[in-house]
Parts: sequence; structure tokens; C-alpha cells
Amino acid sequence: MVLAAIGLDFFIWSFIAFIRMGDFDEGSCLSLFVLLLFPYVGGLIILAFVAEQIGDYESVFLSVAGLVLIKYLADLKDKIMELLKPVVL
Repeated sequence: MVLAAIGLDFFIWSFIAFIRMGDFDEGSCLSLFVLLLFPYVGGLIILAFVAEQIGDYESVFLSVAGLVLIKYLADLKDKIMELLKPVVL
């Protein structure tokens, strides 16, 4: 669920950037992927690995994943509102 929210957020951000700039190149998309998404996804993967190896950290992993999900859902709401802003009077 968290990875889906992160991917959807990145897709909507890319769509907004394409609309604003008109010509969105792959180089900037790749650099933004590395800078914006990789820390969250990488951190969740490392934390999931630790939680799997040491069973006591499962609650920590679920808490962190929930917080990341809340952050990305708030970002998604803001980006969708930005997309709909020209339509809403």
C-alpha cells in the first residue's frame, strides 16, 4: 500500500511537471526519482529486512510505514487539488 502511494505520488508529480514545462525529459525524472523516492523506499526496505531478521521490530516497521503512508496521502491530496484548481471556480 505504501509503495503504491509513493508510486502514484511520483506519477502525479511527473504529470504536473509535464503540464507546466511542456517538455519533461527523462534525465530530470531519473534524478528526481533518486532524490525524492529512493530514500523512502530504501529506508522501508532496510527496516523491513531488520524487522524480518529480528522479530521485535515489526511494530516499528508498521509504525514507520503508516507514517510514510500518511505523508504521501497528504501529498497526493495536495497534488490532486493542484491539478483540479484551474477547473474549480
